[in-house]
Amino acid sequence: MSRKIRWSLRILGWLLVAIALAPRWTRVDQGPGSDSSLTLGIPDSPLYVRETTVIHAGVANLPGEEEVKRHSHFEIASWSMLALIAGALLVSTANRRTGLALGLLLAGCAAPHSSPSDALFAEWNRPDSPGCALAVLRDGKIAYARGYGCANLEHSIPIGPHTVFDIGSTSKQFTAACIGLLVQDGKLAVTDDLRKYVPEIPDYGQTITLDHLLHHTSGLRDYLTLFSLAGIPSENLTGDDETLAMLARQKQLNFEPGTEFLYSNSGYFLLSVVVKRVSGKTLPEFARERIFEPLGMKETHIHDDHTLVVAHRATGYEPREHGGFGIDMSDFEQTGDGAVMTTVGDLARWDENFYTAQVGGQALLEFLRTRGTLANGKTLDYARGLGLGEKDGLAFESHGGSWAGYRAQLLRFPSKHTSFVCLCNLGSMDPSDLCWKVAALELGVELGPRPKTAPPAAAAAAAEPKLELTEEQRARWIGLYSCAELGVSYAIAQGLTVGIPGQKSLPLEVLAEDRLGVQGVELRLERDGFALDAGRVRDLHFVRVN
Repeated sequence: MSRKIRWSLRILGWLLVAIALAPRWTRVDQGPGSDSSLTLGIPDSPLYVRETTVIHAGVANLPGEEEVKRHSHFEIASWSMLALIAGALLVSTANRRTGLALGLLLAGCAAPHSSPSDALFAEWNRPDSPGCALAVLRDGKIAYARGYGCANLEHSIPIGPHTVFDIGSTSKQFTAACIGLLVQDGKLAVTDDLRKYVPEIPDYGQTITLDHLLHHTSGLRDYLTLFSLAGIPSENLTGDDETLAMLARQKQLNFEPGTEFLYSNSGYFLLSVVVKRVSGKTLPEFARERIFEPLGMKETHIHDDHTLVVAHRATGYEPREHGGFGIDMSDFEQTGDGAVMTTVGDLARWDENFYTAQVGGQALLEFLRTRGTLANGKTLDYARGLGLGEKDGLAFESHGGSWAGYRAQLLRFPSKHTSFVCLCNLGSMDPSDLCWKVAALELGVELGPRPKTAPPAAAAAAAEPKLELTEEQRARWIGLYSCAELGVSYAIAQGLTVGIPGQKSLPLEVLAEDRLGVQGVELRLERDGFALDAGRVRDLHFVRVN
């Protein structure tokens, strides 16, 4: 090769390398009350970093800030990578020693910043799987944030700190905060009768207060369970009207208000109705003006319009029986019990409010952290939109979320000023378990298994011997049954299968001569029909019509 050609290759190669490693100017949001500015983002690894992005853990007056990079291992700045490879090849052709140096540079670029917790997410950290975004929050800063897996499999979009997730029931703390702010405004009191604001709810002869709703002690049947029993799947379009109509048809409560704790999404949905009727603004509007905007949560909203285009939203998925994944999304438009869409970065801003009290002051924090108390004096571990507890001497605050193909957890250790956020777009993932494991690694303590809310019963049930009914006993069950409270009919066929609207016929398991079961639902035979128990719905009556 002539000297002239070698020099030409060197010049062209170094030019491509310079392009690949060149600094890029990136616009950075400095938070509310300040202008956007330009910062110099130098990609320290073209293999996995698109740009350097500054994420503020709180609002503008927080001490310091953290640079958080998009760390999905397949998040490739393709033009940079191609330029770097091409440049290296050209230079190495002209000079072997320089080529070796560039090879080492390429090897170094392939080693992304990592954390001991990364191994916990290895199962999903690939380009053909949904996954999650993780953030470790410490002392008002994002200490570590990374995406694992894909936000959208169809377009191979990786998950990063700015990916938007539906956080399901983790939303409840925002609804509770809105009620707390209205209490501060003097617009309502938590001791108020629910029917003062929502007269559509039947008079059960017992007062249901707003605090009963906040602490899940109202006795109201869970509307999501009612919808499921009525054959209304989450992909159907429903809103406030349909949900209120279902609750208004319920003829009885699960229990006397204040006497038990039973998680019910109905309570927090009804609180969204209360916010609207008291403030004159929908819950999404009220939360945006009083919480999200003051805290600079620009990537957060409450989703009450299923047609709304949401930038950077992850698609929800469920595993398919024979491999791969299927889309699992919801068109529900009712809010309060869920529907917050947000990012790990914005949840960092919300989390820091539990230390700065910028929104609502200390009064709001005390409001949210107030535990429920039953009529018998028992204190609950559930406060107002927050679960409180202690594990191995460390007090914690947390709330998980599960909706469609999304899962979420926000776990906080106030004494350590440290929190863990895990937002997932795969229904089979357990972000609560993952958060506890990451917490054990990051805090340097052995936290042991995360607290369980209820002991598993499936194994014991599976060990029980199967029962059989005689033909005479079986005949007592066969027939068509109607439920006015659900507005549907169930048909029990000769083979002891039950036909539920919107679902295939399901086989019934014999639990006793007068009890049948299917997928966690129990049917108890009565003189004129049967009563149904489904966890968060009790004593739902079906009447035989033939």
